[in-house]
Amino acid sequence: MNRQRGQVSTITIALLVVGLVVGAGGGYFAASSSLQPKIVDYKAQVADLRTEIPSLVGQISTLGAMVEELQKQSGENITMEEYCMQVEYVIGRLYEADPEYAEAFLGFYEQAEKPGALSYKQKELISLAIGVVTHCPYCIAFHAKSAIEAGATREEIYEAGLVAGFMGGAPAIPYLKYLFYAADEFLPAQ
Repeated sequence: MNRQRGQVSTITIALLVVGLVVGAGGGYFAASSSLQPKIVDYKAQVADLRTEIPSLVGQISTLGAMVEELQKQSGENITMEEYCMQVEYVIGRLYEADPEYAEAFLGFYEQAEKPGALSYKQKELISLAIGVVTHCPYCIAFHAKSAIEAGATREEIYEAGLVAGFMGGAPAIPYLKYLFYAADEFLPAQ
């Protein structure tokens, strides 16, 4: 893996150099014939890596499925409905601990989520995406269920997740699994 990281880093630098050469209309780098073999070699490395990507994706998917199975066997994996029930439980405990706080929190939620320029469904999809970005499986479960109850389709759920993955970067990507679980659990099979 470290070898590949080194290659990608070197390839990235080489591609930037190629960009400079092309963008500068030749310049000093184009005149240097010693770079040409390196650029050709880097292009070959990029092509090799591109052919390896499908295999790596397949291996990652297999490992992910193995982790999920181990989580199920160990009892660590809870359903999205159970996440929603835990949110409801916490709200109930908030009412016991401080009714005014609970009322204020739910009032804030209702005010933020009420239809306006954006529909309730659109706001739930935004909240779902924020749940992914903030790494909150409880938020993902709750807002996915709410969005689906408001009429969101599997495609809309996935698209909200893709935007979240982009905006949240690599740390948000693993939390898309909860979004996929929620879509599978709360939407009828297609």
